[in-house]
Amino acid sequence: MRARRVLAALGAVALATAGIVTTGSVTAAVAIAPANPAPVCTVIEAQPMVRCTVTYNYTGTEQVFTPPTGITRLQFELVGGRGGDAAALSTVGGQADKVRTADVSHAVQQFFVNVGGAGSSTEGGYNGGGAPGYIGGGASNRQGGGGGASDIRTVAGTEPGSLGSRIIVAGGGGGASAFLNGGNAGM
Repeated sequence: MRARRVLAALGAVALATAGIVTTGSVTAAVAIAPANPAPVCTVIEAQPMVRCTVTYNYTGTEQVFTPPTGITRLQFELVGGRGGDAAALSTVGGQADKVRTADVSHAVQQFFVNVGGAGSSTEGGYNGGGAPGYIGGGASNRQGGGGGASDIRTVAGTEPGSLGSRIIVAGGGGGASAFLNGGNAGM
């Protein structure tokens, strides 16, 4: 399984293969609350503010992002999971979607981060990737599973209304078939 990164940033960051980016600003005087994973912060004295970047790695489970105290702005950038390649065939999975929000109001105390997993020839990616198909049975004839979506929610996945609470979603790439490469998401 390929590693997927979700970037939760409170500032500008480069995208990884797959991920989520959260961008925000705090005044330089505000202390950055500890986060898991820890933010990497830069002071911008001309504005004065602090920009922080938090990077989430694919885990196959929901993760929690708690904005530090004093955040004045959040932006999210997501990339879904890549579609799976077909086993023993030369077709490849499709590329994932990449989406970005404008400034987001963050009256909520926590955001629930789901990083889409890559599809494979044995399963669809975490967070909704479709299962691979078969041609004529046999493991050597497996097609690729779809990549999972990356999303940010305001309600935990175990609670009612979680899917409806998604504020941004990046779709996963399509799985490869026996004869065609998987479709790219967002095209």
